[in-house]
Amino acid sequence: QRFSTPAEEYAYELDRNRSYADLIPIAIAEFKPGNDALRDIQNSMDANRRLREQAQQEAAKMNHRAALAVLHSATSRLQNALAAAGLRVPQDPRPE
Repeated sequence: QRFSTPAEEYAYELDRNRSYADLIPIAIAEFKPGNDALRDIQNSMDANRRLREQAQQEAAKMNHRAALAVLHSATSRLQNALAAAGLRVPQDPRPE
């Protein structure tokens, strides 16, 4: 993807984060992970929420590059939650 501005990229990444979050209940229902996995999923979702809030604070200050960095970490937590549920998703490449 190519974006005109960091704000545009942030909006895209925020939608992407929400899409991963929407998949988690579906993955739990489909794969029926055990209690340890459910605890890992909840921890990852909690970390995502905290990081997403931090990213939104940075975006509100118009610091979209910092917001993107934090949001990428948040999305990584959701990818980990999906993996714990039993759904393997490709991890995002690390920024250069």
